Amino acid sequence: MTTERRLYPRHSLSCALRVIDRQGTPRDATSCDVSIVGLSLYMGRADVVALAQGGSILTPGDAFEVDLPTAGMAAGNRPLRLDCRVRHVRRLSLERYLIGVLFADPGETELARLEALLGRISDGRLV
Repeated sequence: MTTERRLYPRHSLSCALRVIDRQGTPRDATSCDVSIVGLSLYMGRADVVALAQGGSILTPGDAFEVDLPTAGMAAGNRPLRLDCRVRHVRRLSLERYLIGVLFADPGETELARLEALLGRISDGRLV
C-alpha cells in the first residue's frame, strides 16, 4: 500500500457535473478527483472552447463555477457551487480534455460542505 504524500490528498470522484460559465450557461463535465483545494474534470472540446475567456481554448487563470454533488443529491440537497480558476488544461484526445482547477476563495460554509463531501467520499458513502 502506498502512502499519500500530497499536501492536499485527492479523493476519487467520478460523476457528471455542471460547469457554469460567466454568462450563467451550464455545460457538461465529468469529475475525476477532488481535494480540499481543487478538482480535476473531463470536458469535451466544444465546452473547452466555449469557456475560453482569453483565447481559443481554456487557459490557466480562466474562471467558471462548478456544482459538486452533495449527500447523493437527494431531494432538498442542493449542489455545492464553487468558484474555480483553471490551473492547467491537458488535451487527451481530439475531443477530450482534462482540466485542473483550484477553488477560488471558498467561504467558511463552502469549506465546511466540501470537507463533509470529502468525508463521505472517504467513507464510501458517495458515488
